[in-house]
Amino acid sequence: MKNFHVPQKIDLIVEDPDSKQRLIYSSRIEDIGAASMTIAAPYRRGAYLPPWPGRKLSIRVAADSCAYLFNANLLQTVEDPIPLWIISPPADLKKIQMRSYVRIHDVLDVKLELIEEQDGSLVIATLTKDISAGGLRVALNKPLPPGAKLKITLPLPGVGTIETLGEVIRDIPPEEPGERHAAAIEFKDIKERERGEIVKYIFRKQVERRKKEQELFG
Repeated sequence: MKNFHVPQKIDLIVEDPDSKQRLIYSSRIEDIGAASMTIAAPYRRGAYLPPWPGRKLSIRVAADSCAYLFNANLLQTVEDPIPLWIISPPADLKKIQMRSYVRIHDVLDVKLELIEEQDGSLVIATLTKDISAGGLRVALNKPLPPGAKLKITLPLPGVGTIETLGEVIRDIPPEEPGERHAAAIEFKDIKERERGEIVKYIFRKQVERRKKEQELFG
């Protein structure tokens, strides 16, 4: 369990039996033993996940520029004085790059410089719709063609300005009248240090949102 520590934030991934959608419950590591791990009782929107005896768990842990996924079983629950779960040691541990895993909806200013071979360059000031460490989705008044090469300038609050190259991989037409076009853009030649800063920013935003959610719903 060398990749984990107290009080590391973790997510429990649960499939809703009715909608078949993935639900994310928040928790944290409270203690690490030789044959078990203790976590805070997982919650989502103010409600705890039911602690079924022997429940099989799928858990995600964010660490630096990657995430770890593993399976575990619920062994028992305790009150200490908060509800705690004691789970089995991680099994089937998998390391996944966060740039292909975590994407958050976030509205940020972004500048796109479209580099055209014949007509020079065109600068577009717009807003992001979501962001990941692998790319972003932006709102546009006019579509950009897939394959278009861009210079991206993205100020990240509390981090600094990310400057990198990108490529349009998909045009997303408006779904409703009056909506704007969107483009999915993949980062190209981004420095790993800058990718790491984006990962940290995303993780911090997730923590902030979970904290607000907990304050609202108890």
